[in-house]
Amino acid sequence: MKATPLIVNRTLLAVPDGWWRPCLTLDADGCLVEWREDFCRFVNKIWDADGKKRRLDPATMTIFYFGHDPRSGMTEREFGTMFKRFAEQSVGGFDALKVIDGVVNAVRQVHAAGIETLVMTDVPGALDLAADGYFNTSGYAQQQRRKQMLDLGIVKAVEDVLFVRGHDKAARMMAERSPAAVEDRFSTAAMMETDFGLQCFLMAQPYNDRPGLMRYDNLAAAVPDILSLFDQLEAAGKLKSRRKAL
Repeated sequence: MKATPLIVNRTLLAVPDGWWRPCLTLDADGCLVEWREDFCRFVNKIWDADGKKRRLDPATMTIFYFGHDPRSGMTEREFGTMFKRFAEQSVGGFDALKVIDGVVNAVRQVHAAGIETLVMTDVPGALDLAADGYFNTSGYAQQQRRKQMLDLGIVKAVEDVLFVRGHDKAARMMAERSPAAVEDRFSTAAMMETDFGLQCFLMAQPYNDRPGLMRYDNLAAAVPDILSLFDQLEAAGKLKSRRKAL
C-alpha cells in the first residue's frame, strides 16, 4: 500500500526563495524524553512519606496540566510546588529522564539529511517565579536539560537548546526561520499551524488524544514525513542549501 504523500502547509511556500533554514524545532518533554512517569513517581514517594493514600498515575491524566485534572487529587498550586521541588532535585529529577525509544536514531536520520535541530523547551530557570510566588532556588533543571540533549547528540551545541514558553515557540521559530516542529502539546501545535502557517508533527500522548488529529506514535514514525517536508521545500526553492551526509 502506497503511503499518502505529506501535504505541505501552503503558507510555507508563499515566501521568497531560500527563505527557510533546513532546521527542525524539537520539543523535549513528551517528544524526546518522558518526564511524567518520573514526576509521578517523585510525588508518590513524597505522599508515601507523608502518610497520604493518594496516587498519581500518568496514564490516567488526559489533561496537559496535571493541576487542572480533578483525577489527580492535586490543586494547581500543589502541582506547581511539587514540580518546583522535582526540578530542583540534583538526583532523581531532570538529571535522568527516560529517553523515548528510537529518538536518537531518528535524530541521526534528520541530521544525515542535512537538517539542523533546535530544542525549544519550557524548563524553569533560577529567575523564574514558581507556583509558591518565590523564585526557583536553582537553574539545575535547565543545566541538566542542556547536558542531556548534548550528550544524546540531539543538538550540536548547548546554544541550540532554547528555553521558550509554549505560547512563544511559534514566534521564535519564525525568527529562527525554522519551518517545522515536533510537539506534543496540542494548543502549541495548533498555534504553530493556524496562527503562523508552520508545519507541526504531533507526537501521540494521552492528553492530545482527540478525534481527527494527525498524530505520530513517536519521532521515528514521523521521520519519513519530516524528510519529505524538507525535500518539498527544497524542490520549490524555498530552503537554504543544506549539506547532506555522504
